[in-house]
Amino acid sequence: GWTEPPIAGPNLLPNAGFEDHEITNQDPPTHWTEENTLTASAIESAVAAHDTYGGHKRSFRFTGGVDAGISQTVQGLKADTKYLFGAAFFVSGGGLKLSTAGGLAASNAYQDPSEVYSSVGTSVVIRNYVVKTNASATDIKVELLGSTSSNDINILGCWFHELNEAAPAELPHIPTQTKSASTEVSNLP
Repeated sequence: GWTEPPIAGPNLLPNAGFEDHEITNQDPPTHWTEENTLTASAIESAVAAHDTYGGHKRSFRFTGGVDAGISQTVQGLKADTKYLFGAAFFVSGGGLKLSTAGGLAASNAYQDPSEVYSSVGTSVVIRNYVVKTNASATDIKVELLGSTSSNDINILGCWFHELNEAAPAELPHIPTQTKSASTEVSNLP
């Protein structure tokens, strides 16, 4: 929401947009771990209908049963820090469960999220969640899993960014120009 601090760093999920698109059927993409058993997996061709997500974007498609999907564990997090977890996807069948594990307990406002999205359609859905690390900076596991006995899901991308009021660790280079005046010329009209 608008009350949360701004994004302060890069996406902490490697291959979050599935740019490394050489995978074998029933395997997860590079840097991702298979959860339970995928019955099929592939990198789908770009679809013009999904230009709303930011251009002719390829997606990772998987099918499988309950809790079959992909996960990734984010390490090296800061203690007591908020992070933005989200995904862009569409569901062709079944449902998608987006969740994290390792953040604050269920009694906290920034607890590990767990939502099932089951509206079938070809429109891209974007979901964002704010999760906070505990005082020990425990690793957080990001999960994108099927929620029914038969799921058909396309994920266009996902993200996990630090939220922080401080200045970003990597400030962009800002080109500057220097203006100088010369007093040597004195005979101008």
